[in-house]
Amino acid sequence: MKPGRRVTDVSLVGPRGHGWRRHRGRGPAPETELGITAHRAVMGKSKRPRAILGNPRVAMKGRTLGLAAHAFFELIDVAPDGTRVTVDDQTMPRSLEGGEFKSSFDLHGVSWLLKPGHKLELEITTGSTQYSIPRTGPYPVTFDNARVKLPLTPWPAHRHRGAP
Repeated sequence: MKPGRRVTDVSLVGPRGHGWRRHRGRGPAPETELGITAHRAVMGKSKRPRAILGNPRVAMKGRTLGLAAHAFFELIDVAPDGTRVTVDDQTMPRSLEGGEFKSSFDLHGVSWLLKPGHKLELEITTGSTQYSIPRTGPYPVTFDNARVKLPLTPWPAHRHRGAP
């Protein structure tokens, strides 16, 4: 898996006071929100089992118009059939001040095995059903750059084979 892929030049709109997020369950944003309140980018594809163990680190920079904004970050495991699952059901909220921003932060710790043929995506949204954060939008948020550093560990698959 090639680490270090990034999100570039993404503009999203924060949800209005009554909310745009019609999706009531947890997990990845619905396809209808992509390009409006959500964005996904492939961070890598696994040819062999890869263990992600620890805190993934996000570095980002961009700008928001208005006094403040919120963004939510999650890693998504995409199976070869297109099924998407949020890694360890973890979503990280970030409060963004108005104007230019640049920061790095850790996502929640995860323990996940990315299976062969699976892709890992970074999803950035401006709304989440997992958190009760006031919806102060609509507000525009632009991410000039966002990158994830993954805590990948060797996966010695030969040690985990069943006895003959």
